[in-house]
Amino acid sequence: MEEFRVLGGSGGVPYALACAYALSEGMLKGTGVLAGLGPPESDHKGLSWERWIGFTINRWVPASMLHFIVERGLAKHARNADQTRWRKIIVDVMVKSMTAEDQALITEEEIETMIAGIRGAYLSGSEGYVLDAKNVLGAWPFRLEDIKGEVRLWCGTQDTDTPVGMARWMAERLQGGGLIEFPGDTHFSVFSRRREEVLRKLVGM
Repeated sequence: MEEFRVLGGSGGVPYALACAYALSEGMLKGTGVLAGLGPPESDHKGLSWERWIGFTINRWVPASMLHFIVERGLAKHARNADQTRWRKIIVDVMVKSMTAEDQALITEEEIETMIAGIRGAYLSGSEGYVLDAKNVLGAWPFRLEDIKGEVRLWCGTQDTDTPVGMARWMAERLQGGGLIEFPGDTHFSVFSRRREEVLRKLVGM
């Protein structure tokens, strides 16, 4: 493969930006950040209290203790042959916590994909979850100012999972950064409504 582009969404953004930092501009033609998580020092204003608690626990609780918590919570239910409890957890925590507008957008197929996808992350244990949490919520091993390639950011102004302030903070520090804000969009609706538009822009970079 001679050239390609990378798109990171939500908690996948640190990995996309790591590619932008480490790979040559000749190979990586463009990097996209969609509703992206910023580094710990970025602007967290507008973050929901549920997300703030989750970020704080996952960042500061020691890895061994986080393993213990996850194994006896989500991972245990994910691996249970009877999926009744697991499905209830995901629907109650992920779906019912959405705004009424977002709940109207999500389809039954997307809910089933969410239930199966999150379950898959725990089937082989909690190690992957803990490693990912520490990587994305801890100190990043590179500075945004040192990324030389083109990066485009997209974020909804009503996002309370990765608030638009994070995107603005990152855009100000990226040499080749540019931000497009979607008025009224949330963390979910920006993926539901804007993904094709974002992909077209990314391919055109």
